[in-house]
Amino acid sequence: MAAHRCYWVNCPARPLQTARELYNHAISHVGKRSLEPFGKRSFGNLKCRCAWNNCGHETLFRFVFDKHMIGHIDDLSFSCLRSGCYKYCGNKKSLASHQKRTGH
Repeated sequence: MAAHRCYWVNCPARPLQTARELYNHAISHVGKRSLEPFGKRSFGNLKCRCAWNNCGHETLFRFVFDKHMIGHIDDLSFSCLRSGCYKYCGNKKSLASHQKRTGH
């Protein structure tokens, strides 16, 4: 079984055994999962930035971030197989929608 490494910037974690363990570890970088916004309006800190290999994707909500992280973990994501298309999706339905919309 291949080890799964965390590519979050400056993460000292050892490789994990399964993709699911890596996912749970990766989302722990931003704290507790919830449907609440990341920050408080009074502090002006409403966004979370993904630091997986300096990705930079920003989102307001943890559930969006959780779905985003699936794309970084190959064993959990669904990728378009068309040459030159780098679209990845978190589930088969989203991939099928992409393929239908683009003709891939």
